[in-house]
Amino acid sequence: MRYKVTATRIQLCERFIRAADRDTAAKKVQEELDRPYGHVGTWCTKDTNLDVQECEENLGKATDPVDEGGPLVMSVKEAAAHLGMSRSVMYELVRTGEIGYLPLGHRKMISRKAMETFVEANTRNRSGQR
Repeated sequence: MRYKVTATRIQLCERFIRAADRDTAAKKVQEELDRPYGHVGTWCTKDTNLDVQECEENLGKATDPVDEGGPLVMSVKEAAAHLGMSRSVMYELVRTGEIGYLPLGHRKMISRKAMETFVEANTRNRSGQR
């Protein structure tokens, strides 16, 4: 499962600033905070609130069944979802040549036939024989 979590953190930092008045001091600190890697001082966390907003399964849902009416080729992500495995496992199978693919530009597309061949070649019976 993959969860989307929003974290809100209240932090406190104290720093002495040389300035002519309050507004100038506040402006100097704000300018430092606006810099991408600005450093105001040491921060101390005072409160943290975590909110789990949504949950989704790691493996995508197969959109169309792999049958004669489905797409002839699909992306690695779609093929992985159809076979019930993660994208990283599917990419490893492609990398090692255990499952064939069609290079299409920079993408690797997996055909229905390549998936069927892979399943047939790796299906075992009770005794572990192919």
